[in-house]
Amino acid sequence: MRTGPDRAPTATVFIVSVVTFYLFLSTISVFISRTNITFLIALIIVLTGLLVEVSCVWLLLAFKSVTYRFRATLVALLGTSSILLVFLVPFNLLVLNTDSESAVFFANTSYWLIFGWWLAVAGYIYNRAINVSIIQGSALALLIEVLSVIASSPMQPTS
Repeated sequence: MRTGPDRAPTATVFIVSVVTFYLFLSTISVFISRTNITFLIALIIVLTGLLVEVSCVWLLLAFKSVTYRFRATLVALLGTSSILLVFLVPFNLLVLNTDSESAVFFANTSYWLIFGWWLAVAGYIYNRAINVSIIQGSALALLIEVLSVIASSPMQPTS
């Protein structure tokens, strides 16, 4: 949190790289954590969530009349989400491949700590991008995550 999202690179090649990396990590994470879905369904779930997130970010920036910050904000949000996923994939694997209660507790606790960190970082990004408080930005990030999960829930198996 030493610099704002306005300092993020906004070159098209960089944005495509970040989005591709995010899609790859997210799809792998969903595919690993939900053992009863195909890779294609995992990709569709991730794409749906990404579409919701991109739409919400655009709408927030448009509401605040700062759409010129879209590229930098998107790179910052997807970049931090990618970092989050790099840390979370091993914990997902640990939960799925262990019978140890303490290992599962450790993995779940780590997940919530990393998610809390991400909410704080996303709150800071929204703070700088749309001029809201960090707490309001974190609340917006949480709301957008919930909307993404709701939008992708029809594609997830019930059992």
